[in-house]
Amino acid sequence: MRTLVGLIILVLGYLGLGFWTSGSFLSGLNFGKNAAEIEEFVSKEAAAKVAGLKGITTSVSGRDITVSGIAGSREEQATIIANLESSDAYRIVRDKTRLLTVASPYVFNGSKSGDDITYTGNTPTKAAFDSLLGSASDDLVVAAGAPDENWIDFVAIGVAGLGVLNDAELAVSDKTMTLTGRAASLEGRAQVAEMIKNLPDGYSAKLDVDVQPTVPYVFSGTKTPDGIMFTGYIPDEAARSQFEVFAGEGAELTPAFGMPDANWPSAVAIGAGALKQLPAGELTVSGQLVTLTGEAESMVQKAAIEARLAELPDGYSAQTDLSVDPVELYTFNGTKTADGLTFSGYAPDDATRNQFAALIGNEAAKLTLAAGMPDAEWPAVVGAGVNGLKAMSNGTLSIKDRTITLTGTVAGSEQEKKLRDLFSGLPSGYKANLDIKALDDGKPVSLNMKYSDASGGTISGKAPANVDIAKLVNALAIPSLNGAVSKSDLEGGDAITKRFVRIGKFLGRFKSADATVTPSSTIFRGVLKSGQSCNLSVTVSAMMESMDGTNDIKISPSPDEPKPGSTRLNSATGKTETYMNCLWKEQPDIVVEPAIMEPAVQEPQGLDAIEIDATPTEPADNEISLAACQARANATLDGSRINFVTAKAELDAKSTALIERLAVAIQSCVGKGINLEVGGHTDDRGSAAYNAQLSLDRAAAVVEVLVDKGVDANAITAKGYGESSPIASNDTEQGLAANRRTTFTWSTN
Repeated sequence: MRTLVGLIILVLGYLGLGFWTSGSFLSGLNFGKNAAEIEEFVSKEAAAKVAGLKGITTSVSGRDITVSGIAGSREEQATIIANLESSDAYRIVRDKTRLLTVASPYVFNGSKSGDDITYTGNTPTKAAFDSLLGSASDDLVVAAGAPDENWIDFVAIGVAGLGVLNDAELAVSDKTMTLTGRAASLEGRAQVAEMIKNLPDGYSAKLDVDVQPTVPYVFSGTKTPDGIMFTGYIPDEAARSQFEVFAGEGAELTPAFGMPDANWPSAVAIGAGALKQLPAGELTVSGQLVTLTGEAESMVQKAAIEARLAELPDGYSAQTDLSVDPVELYTFNGTKTADGLTFSGYAPDDATRNQFAALIGNEAAKLTLAAGMPDAEWPAVVGAGVNGLKAMSNGTLSIKDRTITLTGTVAGSEQEKKLRDLFSGLPSGYKANLDIKALDDGKPVSLNMKYSDASGGTISGKAPANVDIAKLVNALAIPSLNGAVSKSDLEGGDAITKRFVRIGKFLGRFKSADATVTPSSTIFRGVLKSGQSCNLSVTVSAMMESMDGTNDIKISPSPDEPKPGSTRLNSATGKTETYMNCLWKEQPDIVVEPAIMEPAVQEPQGLDAIEIDATPTEPADNEISLAACQARANATLDGSRINFVTAKAELDAKSTALIERLAVAIQSCVGKGINLEVGGHTDDRGSAAYNAQLSLDRAAAVVEVLVDKGVDANAITAKGYGESSPIASNDTEQGLAANRRTTFTWSTN
C-alpha cells in the first residue's frame, strides 16, 4: 500500500513537472512557456495588484511573490495580501509589509515667508497631498492616526488660506486649525475668513490675521472745468456712505487697512471741501499731509481756503500752492479831511492787511485782498504814504503800482520839509509826486491886543489853530475885540487864552494898554486910570506873579493923575476933598456922634442891589452921617452889578474897578462910628453847605478889594448867607439871577 501511494505521488510530481515544462494549459495558465517567461508574467500580475499604493512594492521569484512596504492600517495590509492572493499565477505570497506608526496628535504645519512655503507633519499616504503640494509633500511623514477621511480636505483649506497670506503660519492638530499671518488687504483677510466658514463637521479653525497697512494711505481729487473726481482708500465698506457725502457716489473708493487715525475722514472732508471751491485744482491726502494746488478766484477765496485748512485735526498739516490772477493796477488810496482819515485799495494777504491795521485801524477792513502786489517793498511804501498823509492838515494819497502821489496842505514849512525828506529815500523803482502847500509862513504865533477904556479893544497878529476870539473877549471882560488875525494850524491856543485871562483880571485898572502875547510870553505896556498911581508897583508885582513863562510888564501912571494935596468940592456930598495917597478924602469937618443904640437894618432892595439902613434910630446928626455914606455908596454903584466867575469867588475886571471906586467913596465914612457889612447871597442850586461857603468867599473877595483901597479893615466885615435869604423864586432864571447878589448893610457903633 505504501509502495502504491509513493508511486502515485511520484507519478503526479512528474506529471506536474512535465506540465510546467511542457507548457500544457491548466486552469487558464499556459504552462507551455519557459520559467523566465512565467516569472515575468507573475511579476506583472503582482505589480498590477498593488498599483496605486504608494510605498508598496512586490518582487517575484518563480511563482513566489514577496510584498514589502508600509501599510496604512491592518485593513490596508489585509487588502494588499488578499489582492495578491486573488491571482491564479502565484504559488506563495510572502508578506513583508509593516504597519504605519500611529501619530497622535495628527499634525500638519505650513510656513510661508515671502514666496517660500515649507510643509511638515503627517500624511496618511505618500500620495495623499501630491496634487496639492507637489514635491513639497515629500517632506511629510506617512503615519496612521488621521482623524477621518475629511482630514485631507480640512488641511487643503488651511493650505489655501496660507497661500493668500504673507508671513503666515498654518498649524493643524487633529481636527483643529490655527492660521496666523498678514493679509495684503482687507479683501484678503475677508477671503481667508470666508474659506474657513464651511468646515467639515467636527472641525474648527482659529484665524489670527492682521492686515498689512496700505502705505501710503492716499485720497486724491481732481477738479477741471468738466467736473470733479475723487479716488482713494476708505477704512472699510461701512465707511463708504460717509465718504460719499463729500466725494460723491461716483467716487472710486477702495477699502484698505492702514488709515492713519480716526481723524482721517475729517481731514479728507476738509481737503475735498477746499478743492470744490477752486475753479480747478488737485488734492492729495497722503497719510496726515494734505496737499492742495490749483487756481483760486481771488485772494479772498485763497485766504479763506488756507484758513479752513489751518483747522485740520491735530497731527495733520497742509501744503498749498494756490495761484490767483493779479489785478491789472495795484492801488492804495487815502483821504484826510476835518472828519478824519479814510482808506481803500488792495492788500496781498491777511498778514499784510493786519500790518496796515496798525497804521489805519478799522479802515484796514476796507482793503480788498488781491494778487499783483508790485514787490516786497510795497507794504513799506504804503506805510510811508500813510504816515505822510497823517502829517498833513488835509490831503489825498494815491499809490498806483510803484508811483506815489501826495497832494494837500501842511501846517508849515517845517512839516513840508519833513514830508519831502520822508519820500526822498524810496526803494529802487518807486517814484513820488508831491504837491504840498504849507499853510503857515513858519513864524510863531503871536497876538497883539490894544485897549482903551474909551474906545474898547482891538486885536491883530497870527493866531493858533484852536484860539477862540470870543473866549478872549470874555477873558478880558470887555464888550468886543475888533480887528482881524491870521489863522494857522500851530498849537498854543489854550496857553494864549490863559494869558489873556490873567491880563483881564487887571485890565479894569488901566486907561489904556498894549499887550503882545505868545503861548510862552507876555509883553504888557499900560497906563493906569486916574487914582491908580499908588497901586502901580502893587499892580506890576501882582501881574508878574500871576503869569508864568517870560514876561515884560511896564506900567505908567495916568497923565490926569491929580497932584497930592489938590482939593475939590464933591457935588454929591457938598464937602471939600483933598487928594492924598491916590484918594480924595473929605476934610475932617464931619463930627459923627456915637450911636450905640442904633440897630443894623438889612433890607434887600432887589437884584444885586446895595442894602442900606433906611431908618436909622440914632440922633439926627448920626442920621445925617449914615445917609451921607449911603448916598455916596449909591451914587458910586449907580445900580451896577457885582459879577463873579461862575461857581467861583473870583471878581471880573469890571467889578473890581467898580469896588475900587466904591472904596474911594466910602473911605471917609467907614471906621468913624459907622460899620459896613458885605453880604454874599446865592441861589439854591447846589448843597446848602456849598452855597454858604461860596457866598462867604465872594463877600470876602469884595472886602479884600475895599481894604486894599484904604477902607478901615476893623469896621468892615464879610458874611455869607448862602441860599437862606432869597428875594425871589428859585423856580425861574430871573429869580435865580436875583438871588445871586451882594448886599451892603450899614450900621453905627
